[in-house]
Amino acid sequence: MPRALHTPSLERRDNEMSLNPLIPIGQNFMFGNLRSLAEQDASGMLEWMRDLKVNRWFVQDFSSMDKESASRFIQESWSNRESLHLAVDDGSGGYLGTISLKNIDCISRSAEYAIALRSAAHGTGVAQRATSCLLQLARDKMGLTEVYLNVLRDNSRARAFYEKVGFKLLVGPPAVASANQADKGIDLVWYEMRLIASDSTLLT
Repeated sequence: MPRALHTPSLERRDNEMSLNPLIPIGQNFMFGNLRSLAEQDASGMLEWMRDLKVNRWFVQDFSSMDKESASRFIQESWSNRESLHLAVDDGSGGYLGTISLKNIDCISRSAEYAIALRSAAHGTGVAQRATSCLLQLARDKMGLTEVYLNVLRDNSRARAFYEKVGFKLLVGPPAVASANQADKGIDLVWYEMRLIASDSTLLT
């Protein structure tokens, strides 16, 4: 039988497609209680950014954010292929917070997890449902195998939550974290989760 001919450019394209996770983009994505960010979410986003009870635990400083910059962030999220930022929806289109997979790496099939919710959503179970949904999306739709995060060492409430949903404490930054991510000059602890089909945490 004659040997099949392959076009090099097509081979490269197929290899790239097999490596790149399927990152949902656009304005109309929905998965469980997660959806694309929308322009009307800007005010709710600024609420948690300016809430001292919430932002005291942030590594990133959001003090310079205004409605224009929040709107720009939302618009850029629709075409961002390096990080996925989604709204946590209240079931009727309302915005409860933002949940993210940042620094998506197609080689290691990993990403950094982050979540920030408005105070009204704290203690309601919303964070757990949104996180379970995001991890299922990461594993089943995007083909990721590892999700990691960092948190301030003293943030005991957040750390208890991460451990509750299945993240495992690490002795230091994971190998997949870049030097820029790991060296922040802040007292952080790191967690990771391996995404495997048998992980019951993702099915709750």
